[in-house]
Amino acid sequence: MELWEEELSQYRERLERLKNWEPGVSELVGKLPHIPLDYSPSPEGIAAVQLSSFVVSGCLAPTGHTIAAFNIMWSTGLLTMISLPVRLTFEIWASAHYASHIIDDMEKTGDVERALKNAQRLLMGARSEVQLPWGGLTQERSVHIMDLIRDLRSGYPTALETYDFLCESCHPSHLMLTYWWLAGPPLQNWKNEKFRLHVHSLIRKTLDAMEQSIEGISFEARNVLQRAMPFIEKDQIA
Repeated sequence: MELWEEELSQYRERLERLKNWEPGVSELVGKLPHIPLDYSPSPEGIAAVQLSSFVVSGCLAPTGHTIAAFNIMWSTGLLTMISLPVRLTFEIWASAHYASHIIDDMEKTGDVERALKNAQRLLMGARSEVQLPWGGLTQERSVHIMDLIRDLRSGYPTALETYDFLCESCHPSHLMLTYWWLAGPPLQNWKNEKFRLHVHSLIRKTLDAMEQSIEGISFEARNVLQRAMPFIEKDQIA
């Protein structure tokens, strides 16, 4: 087997693992209360429900779509677009980490008001006019993406460098987009030495970022749900 075939085979194995992603939180999700709640929650319980809802519908659900988009772009040879779903997945990881940070801070400090404020910004925040499901427009200011990325550095020190790398391919960067463009349609340029020199490192770094992101999302979502459950269950039996 030639080197380029070996590399392609390794990429395919990694992509197959991405396709089969399973966050492993179905049991915890099944314990979440239905909304509207049929009990009177405490302020801590409200924050727990809000953060749980955020990681399920705002993190886990869209991650399934970003993985699908990544695979479609790969299989059709649209490598100039491949970093877009990876960057979004990385941002989702950062937001899930921030949700973990909120519930951790609430447990340590007892500052429920701050937890509710930050959870509300994650759930309802926006930086443009976004309609609310029950009518009207959101008045909450969302957490800035760079604040989320900086917060992620507490668990992933090179978060900012990885994010900068992903952003470069999502902007009209002539050099980065040209390197990706060298790939051409599926398999056309895999033997091309220019491609080998410049693009394989980009592919590896991008795949690394995608794998780290979905692992991070799974970990943070599980962490939020596990720590939220005692607050929820306490309210349900009160």
